[in-house]
Amino acid sequence: YPLSKDLAPLNISKNIYLRTKVKIITHWNKVRLDENSSELYNAEIFESATSTYQMVHHQIKTLAKQLGNSDPVLYKNELTGLIINQDQNYARSIPARTIRHFLQDSLNKDYRGFPYTGIYTMKILSEHLRKYLKLKENIHGLGVAYLEVNSPFYNKINNQSFILSINDHKISKKGQIRDK
Repeated sequence: YPLSKDLAPLNISKNIYLRTKVKIITHWNKVRLDENSSELYNAEIFESATSTYQMVHHQIKTLAKQLGNSDPVLYKNELTGLIINQDQNYARSIPARTIRHFLQDSLNKDYRGFPYTGIYTMKILSEHLRKYLKLKENIHGLGVAYLEVNSPFYNKINNQSFILSINDHKISKKGQIRDK
């Protein structure tokens, strides 16, 4: 696609479901845009090593390589996410819901920054750790590793708690949220 002066802003899409076919648009040499057909594979909590917050992100199964940060993810020609990083099998994107939240918060004069849970989690993958914690085989979730003092959950959970589901979506054995 040759770049055009009549490009218009994109609408932000509603939430999409797992296994939804999406397009990742990459910008090459300031000359053309490429579409990469991909699929929403997973949604999980992403904890950045360089920040103090956790954020839900989408894992997108894609064959596209060398995606750039902020490449748009489209569903029905609406923005459904922005790429934040990639490994050899998946690209990760900030979902439209989070982008919309940032934009709405930026209009609020009392906005204090990105909302976070104040909960730092750990995946419970080791069988030895599961035995030590006396977890039954059918119990899956995330262990609470640390809780910030100013967390809204401070007096509700502690570092011996387990998060089994988020918004009625069970957390898998690998610490991920998947549909059924």
